[in-house]
Amino acid sequence: MKVIKIFFGILAGLFALMHCIYLPLSIISGAYISVVLAHLGGLCVGAVISITLFKSALKKEDDEGLM
Repeated sequence: MKVIKIFFGILAGLFALMHCIYLPLSIISGAYISVVLAHLGGLCVGAVISITLFKSALKKEDDEGLM
């Protein structure tokens, strides 16, 4: 299950990176505000999904016997 979460976390990170590249390009080219907001929304959604998947895949399991 960890491998699947890491794989989809990488895909979501690449999705966010793509929007991170296209956001400044669309601002510089003078695109409509809806296009700029779509890239910003894609960046935020991709980053949140990527962070959440990596946190859940890489968290340490607590040893209940030690506590």
